[in-house]
Amino acid sequence: MNGGDNKFCLTAHCAMMAGAMAGRMNMEVDPCDDFFEFSCGRWKKRTVVPEDRSFLATFSELRNDLDAMLKDLIEQQINDDDLDPVKNVKKNYQACTDLNIIEERGSKPLIDLMVNLGGWPVLGNNSGGNWNESAFDLEDQLALVRGEYGNSLIYHAYVGTDDKESTGYILKLDQPRLGLPSRNYYLKDGRDNKVRYRLRVIYRSVCASLKKGILCRIVHNVGSLHV
Repeated sequence: MNGGDNKFCLTAHCAMMAGAMAGRMNMEVDPCDDFFEFSCGRWKKRTVVPEDRSFLATFSELRNDLDAMLKDLIEQQINDDDLDPVKNVKKNYQACTDLNIIEERGSKPLIDLMVNLGGWPVLGNNSGGNWNESAFDLEDQLALVRGEYGNSLIYHAYVGTDDKESTGYILKLDQPRLGLPSRNYYLKDGRDNKVRYRLRVIYRSVCASLKKGILCRIVHNVGSLHV
């Protein structure tokens, strides 16, 4: 409605949203008896939770619709009048979906990353290895990983609002992200056996792509891989 004119929005978008809301409601139920069934009854009956999800909600549908719209936007050609962040997103998306280039480059990007980080000790003298303990400096390594790759290892540094002065910002230090979803994966047995199995599959895939027998032997000999 629009103020006191008693006018309703009759645009196509308003009509579409009104139809979507009405389609989720079970108007045969008295809202005073069961408001949830009145407002969501038809949606609950016709909605099936996908096998790859533990739950589904209306916000999930919004998230899916938003993802579809974003995908359509970033798949469009890069225009000169695009903002730099938009150009970067489109370039990254194109790079991640260009399977021909990915297959052509093979393991080279991974090896280049290892070289830039100073080498991975388990690869020995192979490409991506050649780690030099005497030249290793933890402070420099942490700065490189945080500054160039945006990863936090021993600590997490970020800029946030000053708790004592909300109009200012300060540098804050916190514990890093765990990598895996929760600390339980690091401490408890049970379903994490499946996690360890999957990690071994990933590691073996990596070493197979690198074609380095030393890493394959290391992973194969790990009887109980604790992550």
